[in-house]
Amino acid sequence: MKQVIKSLFYFTIAILAIDCLLCESFAGAQDSRTRIVIDNYGRAVKVPLKVKKIACMPGSSYEMVFMLGGKDQIGEIRKDHRTAYPLANLTNPDLINYSSSIANINPKARINIEEFIKIAPDVVIYYNVPNAIAKFKEALIPVYTYQPNRKSNSFNEAIGSEKNAVKSLANLLGGRAIKKAEKWCQYYDEKITLIRSRTEDIPAQERPRVYIGNSWGTNPLATWAGNTLIFAINICGGTCVTKDIRGARFPEVNLEQIISWNPDVIIIDNHGRNPGKVINNIYKDAGWAVLNAVKNNRVHRIPSSVFFLDKGSSRPVYLLWLAKQIVPEKFADIDMVKEIKIYFKEFYDYDLSTKDAEHALRGWDANYESKG
Repeated sequence: MKQVIKSLFYFTIAILAIDCLLCESFAGAQDSRTRIVIDNYGRAVKVPLKVKKIACMPGSSYEMVFMLGGKDQIGEIRKDHRTAYPLANLTNPDLINYSSSIANINPKARINIEEFIKIAPDVVIYYNVPNAIAKFKEALIPVYTYQPNRKSNSFNEAIGSEKNAVKSLANLLGGRAIKKAEKWCQYYDEKITLIRSRTEDIPAQERPRVYIGNSWGTNPLATWAGNTLIFAINICGGTCVTKDIRGARFPEVNLEQIISWNPDVIIIDNHGRNPGKVINNIYKDAGWAVLNAVKNNRVHRIPSSVFFLDKGSSRPVYLLWLAKQIVPEKFADIDMVKEIKIYFKEFYDYDLSTKDAEHALRGWDANYESKG
């Protein structure tokens, strides 16, 4: 009897052991279908082993995923990704076929989590907004933040943050994106080395004064705040006239203040979709005529790209362009048509024609004729 009981005991133990092994094997199989990636803010995000359906929500997210070769991994985009940027459609004819069912996406908007549950993405690329991130986590939807830290204390730190953003996004995509990110980082380093070699020895008193205006509406009297703008202008050979402004992200100034700064160069961004009209109005308005930048025809708009040229992955091209506008004598040998064509070929895998490159450098605005 004791032998029977002993045999049953060992049999039970054996069954339990097998059961445990099966459970562990199943759990291992489950884990083998997922992986952990670290986003650009240090958060651990569990995603499928192969990410196939990405919801690209922040402005530059589509462009950066596309640049890294993730065209076929995009499952959802913002509506303006295919309506506001002509070069996005030019470089990717399939853009029109991507789903864009989610509206009102911006850092301050309240998200409707049911919309994201309905599209069931493998991962959502979103802004670093704690409330929104908490909603995604509650709905068991992986959320990934990639945007670079805009509170850098030096230009090297700012560049490092931008490169980390690209590399971390490449880790999310996997596959060939890893090598593409390495290639992009090398390209960025080469362009910064080139720019620095020509600008770092320019004395402070010889650096052109630069004002960068935001083009929401037709009023260029809103500028950009933060060190990133100051660093960019400095590395490109100029002095940022708004360097001491603090407060809102887009602080407003008045014309009297701009006249007191008397910038030598004025740059108008593309964010308001109407920069050509803004620049034409500056040249027509007698109030602006006293400025050095206006008198010398040195009011420029930032060129167009798959996204804004000064945002996303195309920022190295923007910095080279900006340096050429600020100290043109130092970059007379740089052909921006050639440079932008090279970038499109190397990183978008697209042969941009000379005509389209020239159009992009003019801002892709048929109603604007450059004065410079």
